[in-house]
Order: sequence, then structure tokens, then C-alpha cells
Amino acid sequence: MATSPLPHGGDIGVETVGFVPAGFGRDWSAYVADRRSPGNPHPGDDAVLRLSGAALTTASVHRGDLIVVSEAGALTIVIRCAGTGCLIRYIANGPAVAHVEGHIVSATPS
Repeated sequence: MATSPLPHGGDIGVETVGFVPAGFGRDWSAYVADRRSPGNPHPGDDAVLRLSGAALTTASVHRGDLIVVSEAGALTIVIRCAGTGCLIRYIANGPAVAHVEGHIVSATPS
């Protein structure tokens, strides 16, 4: 098990997780929804946020890693576990106003 270093509490903590799939590569992308939430300290902007496969590859992300995104600010870490423990690394920060909701969706161009 791993303990997330992301902030936690109401409307700020871990919101979504997803494993990097077997088809992962530079042409793959991960997407999360940034929901507009007026009046929230992180009001969002009704956008879809994207991490490209190229950016993830540069951040040394590999298939089977767990991507974890916070609700507030779309702070993103990756967790890789092996025999004796887990390695946790920050890989991206979204816009400070981001209010992530839902699942991580992955896609490659057809």
C-alpha cells in the first residue's frame, strides 16, 4: 500500500485513479473532467484536462503504474509498486482553479 502525499479533505483530496494500460505509448493520452463549481475555492472551468503520452513518457510513467489526480488543482502523482514497496512521484499540476470530477479516460488516436 501507498499513502498519497496529496492534500486531503472536503473537495480537495484524491478524486480519480487509473492504471496506465498495456497499450500505453507516446500517442496515448489521459483525460479528466474539470467541472465548473461556482462558489467553490476551486471553481473549475468545464474543461477536459489532458496529459499526453509524450509528457507521461518524459515523466518516466510506464504501463501498470497508477495515476492519481486530486480534486482541487488536478495535482497528479504516479504510484509504481514492486516487490518491497511503492514509489510515489508528482508528475503534473493542473490549473489552480481545477475541480476534477469523475474518472481518468485514456485514448489513442485511431
